[in-house]
Amino acid sequence: MTLKSASERGFSVLYVILILISVVLVLSTVLTYAARSYRLEKYRTEKLQLAFAARSGLTVTAEDLLDCADKPFTSFSHLSSSEKDFFLQGFRVKTLVEDENAKINIKKIKQNSQHKAFSFLNSGSRTIMEDILSSEVSPKDPSGFFFTSFGDGRININTASGEVLGLFFHSSGDLRLFLKERKENPLTNLSEVEYVRQTYFQKTLPLLNIPFTIKSNCFTIISKAQSTKQSVTVRAVFIVQNGKAEQIFFEQD
Repeated sequence: MTLKSASERGFSVLYVILILISVVLVLSTVLTYAARSYRLEKYRTEKLQLAFAARSGLTVTAEDLLDCADKPFTSFSHLSSSEKDFFLQGFRVKTLVEDENAKINIKKIKQNSQHKAFSFLNSGSRTIMEDILSSEVSPKDPSGFFFTSFGDGRININTASGEVLGLFFHSSGDLRLFLKERKENPLTNLSEVEYVRQTYFQKTLPLLNIPFTIKSNCFTIISKAQSTKQSVTVRAVFIVQNGKAEQIFFEQD
């Protein structure tokens, strides 16, 4: 009787220990799941906050465009070559403005002119034409550095890159001189543009149908908000006219 009672007590102790282990394992699983859920919810919440901060970066930078609305559009050129870095809602936000009028609009190029233009700006084993002719040129597309599908098709001779203008000038020496002169004295009227066309452009160039201007009104703003663990990047295209910046395109990574 005594031996049996001791055996029963031993089994009871073992049973209690097993129950305690099971409880600990269950509690550990619940706590792990709760901690994971908390971290996931915190991650999602921060992601939403970052998206809001990035969109706010678009708004702030679009206001900068409007601040220049009463000045010559050549004043936008400094925005196209520099980044803004500031803090919004506790997050670091970087914005960059790209001048879409400084690029070649693929919708405005005649089909028989495309091969020359896209071959000139060849991208690896595939030409840029093969990469983008079948679809819209997105602001995040690497080929978007030279080409765009936004804007009215006019190229701003004051902000276009040397690579873009190199499609039109008949001499690299003339192009270098023009770029140097343009930096100090941007063109201010269309008669000056016509003089440059008549004096420096190739005479048999199939791209001559592309119009030039001295102003820009189409811009891409790229805004990136980041924390220590993640980031959100948004891109939007704005048309600036009549004292307003109208958003015509938006995407978020």
